Amino acid sequence: MWVCDSQGGGAVQLTSLVGIGDPAWSPDGSKIAFLGRPEARFDIFVIGASGGSPRQLTAGTSRENSPSWSRDGRWIYFGSDRGGSRQLWKMPAEGGKATQLTQHGGHTGVESMDGKYFYYVVTASGGGIWKVPVDGGDETLVLPVNLRWWTNWALGDEGIYFLDFTGEGNPRKMLLKLFRFDTRQTTQIAALEQPVRHALVQLSLSPDARWLVYDQLDRSESDLMLIDNFR
Repeated sequence: MWVCDSQGGGAVQLTSLVGIGDPAWSPDGSKIAFLGRPEARFDIFVIGASGGSPRQLTAGTSRENSPSWSRDGRWIYFGSDRGGSRQLWKMPAEGGKATQLTQHGGHTGVESMDGKYFYYVVTASGGGIWKVPVDGGDETLVLPVNLRWWTNWALGDEGIYFLDFTGEGNPRKMLLKLFRFDTRQTTQIAALEQPVRHALVQLSLSPDARWLVYDQLDRSESDLMLIDNFR
């Protein structure tokens, strides 16, 4: 895993662990949580943003995914199948015992801006975006939307931004929508110009809520090669 400045310069390698994914900055920018695969499974690690030795937070036979930080930086949320089904868990950012947060499924999520709830995606049983108190409790369906992938949404103060793949065209155009917490209504913000040919689209909201960042596959191509004297 590498880190660089916002202009793409000053790249520094932080770690050479195998199978690194899902990096997540701590709120104060001093640490990065990520998935590493030192063995045949993914575990959660934390490393300083300026480098150093990675600190392993999880271990065992379970498979973890998608770490995210609490707003105060004290907790790390993550998905895990350690209880026999994929649920959401939380553990102290400095390490310690993990606590199961959901009981009815969950894949990935993020804490609300006020630090009271954890919003997360359920991909089974109709799916949707749900919320649960950060200390556990009743799990509530917030937005009954069938996301094509668990990264197709972002949480803001006003509501939930998400991607809708029901636009016209072949492949279909992607619609950007906002579900507002105050009115409980969904409005279309934009119809993105380029069609999306894959469901794994990352959506991220800037801290000031002025910008949304997403990725799209503009072109996919391959070459046919002939190898002489192949043995």
